[in-house]
Amino acid sequence: LTLTGSIGVITGKFILQKLYERIDFNKEILSRGRYAELNAADQRPLRPDEAELFEKSAQNAYASFRDKAAMSRSMSIDQMETVAQGRVWSGQDAASRGLVDSLGGFSQALAIAKQRAKIPQDKKGPTS
Repeated sequence: LTLTGSIGVITGKFILQKLYERIDFNKEILSRGRYAELNAADQRPLRPDEAELFEKSAQNAYASFRDKAAMSRSMSIDQMETVAQGRVWSGQDAASRGLVDSLGGFSQALAIAKQRAKIPQDKKGPTS
């Protein structure tokens, strides 16, 4: 059984204050500007205005990803939206929705990737 992840964006923010206290780690952030420390401030939760900005950023990333996927699959954005939104499909379901090029296993995927990258099929990659 193959599972195909659909078009979606996962975001999150770690709050590491308790870890920092446990390992006696001190972090000081020097910043200038309202949102300059947004990604560096891992010792506290987001303020409401920061959370809103974070959400807008995730939505923009999703729209960009969805639009590129729609273009590469020759679908309209509306068509892609009906199969996107982070849904997960079986291989057969993904194929019937135009989300995959073909069905096969890892070996077939590797052979196709080598072919597209113009790497000889008999060339082996690193094993560790």
